[in-house]
Amino acid sequence: MSKERRSIYKVGDRVESLGWTLRETPIKDVGIDAIVEERDEDGDETGMFIALQVKCGESYYEKLRTGEISFRDDRGRHPEYWFGCSLPVILVLVSGDFKSIWWQEITPDTVPDKPKTKWTTKIPPCQELDASAMPRWREIARASKELEGYVKLLEAKLSAYEAEVSEFRDEFACPVCGAWRRSTYEFDEEDSSGRVHDVYRRVFSCGMIEDNNSIAQPCPRDPSFPLFEDFDIKMRSLGGRLFGFLSPRLGLSSTLRRYIKPEEGNNPQEIRAKLLQGYIRVATEGYPSP
Repeated sequence: MSKERRSIYKVGDRVESLGWTLRETPIKDVGIDAIVEERDEDGDETGMFIALQVKCGESYYEKLRTGEISFRDDRGRHPEYWFGCSLPVILVLVSGDFKSIWWQEITPDTVPDKPKTKWTTKIPPCQELDASAMPRWREIARASKELEGYVKLLEAKLSAYEAEVSEFRDEFACPVCGAWRRSTYEFDEEDSSGRVHDVYRRVFSCGMIEDNNSIAQPCPRDPSFPLFEDFDIKMRSLGGRLFGFLSPRLGLSSTLRRYIKPEEGNNPQEIRAKLLQGYIRVATEGYPSP
């Protein structure tokens, strides 16, 4: 039997004698060697678990003058795996003669979470795996369960909060850019057939206007917002002065044109440049306030 397997059996015997259940996992160079589960006073499993990494032999540790046990890892592969584990992890160190077993809880205070290569951790001499360790082991196992329950509670509260925020935004924010609603009002509008309809209008600070949940004036951030190239530029000469203005092509909303004033210039190129500046201003800053 290999030293590694023997050390796991030794830990299993010790754990079982202390009222816990050990279940061995497939042996790997990096990972978890066993899972232990707490049992209650009646000997029934409680569903409180701890993952164990078992190491054996003097090649992994040395005893210091202070009495502490210094564990060393020359390859630095374990900590990142441990901290990503869904269960709390305890490092268990077995002496070369299999007579002593020490343990250390894996936390950011005891082990570097992302060591570059070599790393060490010191285990107090009092942390032998015996009855004195069990109160702390129970705390570790139960804290994980309590934390899991607390996380689920927070997730439920967050989900409810997100639903409230979503409902609030649906009513008070532009669905495209999130700009806040500026005003609402109702009015009667007559359609082409002469019928009168009630209109509920929402006006947002970005300039978007929504009538009865239909877009009457698009948000400048909307992908369907008209491109500058979607307009024709019409030129007019009045009193010897040249003016130009945007004219929407067939099927294009004319609302944008109201916010880009006609421009005067010496030639069509100058007028086009001024109209383009006006378009960019509306497209990036939103519609000017009325």
